[in-house]
Amino acid sequence: MESIVQQFNAPIRYAFAYGSGVFEQDGYAAQREEGNPPMLDFIFAVRHPNHWHSINMSQYPGHYPLHARTLGSDFVSRVQEIGPGVWFNTYVRVNDVVRNHL
Repeated sequence: MESIVQQFNAPIRYAFAYGSGVFEQDGYAAQREEGNPPMLDFIFAVRHPNHWHSINMSQYPGHYPLHARTLGSDFVSRVQEIGPGVWFNTYVRVNDVVRNHL
């Protein structure tokens, strides 16, 4: 997991992961044999969300849907302020591992 977090140029204060790639679940071995890699869900805690998303959008534009890339990091950080204060990117592939990150 550390190798994935270290690939981000944007500053991450701390991170943790959960999901089938972290905690083995029933059917995990069979799923892997069928060519389905494990899923990791990451939560990244950052101090300045707008700055973080700006850097991450430059480094990994494919981590964001088209509308978010078009509207930019200001939009993403404003949406992130609604509700629980997270932005959720789904089905991002890194190192042949599918991951979601908040």
